[in-house]
Parts: sequence; C-alpha cells; structure tokens
Amino acid sequence: MGYILIEKKKVKPNGQYRKTLPDGRLILPGSAFRTLGTVSGIDIVATAAELKALIRKQEEEGVTPPPSGKLNAYFKLRT
Repeated sequence: MGYILIEKKKVKPNGQYRKTLPDGRLILPGSAFRTLGTVSGIDIVATAAELKALIRKQEEEGVTPPPSGKLNAYFKLRT
C-alpha cells in the first residue's frame, strides 16, 4: 500500500488526517495520493515496517516539529 509523508500546510485542513511523524509531517495512506493533486516535497514510504523504523529513529534523535511551520528551513539546517 505505502504511505505519503507531507507537510501539514500542503493539505487542506479537514480533520481527516491525524497521524504525524515526530517532525510534524502528516502520514497519509497511499490511497490519498489521488486526492492530493499536484504537490512537491513529499516522501513515499513503501511499507509499514519502514514507517515504524523512521518514527523510531526520529524519536531516538529527539526530533520535534519545527516552530511556526518552517519545515524546509528546519531540514536544511539538520542535513
């Protein structure tokens, strides 16, 4: 099935998506890809095991959501 990782601000707020990564990105099911339209800056995770490993890694590293939605600047500083 797969999962899509996307910034909250790129998705219309409708309360449907509630699960997030420690870094603040939404976790959407792969089936949501059809409803997103054209977006950039997404990551695709193929399996639930990969998603769990990513969540565990971020938790161990103490990753937290960036302040005021500045996700791109946050990641540039960390890489």
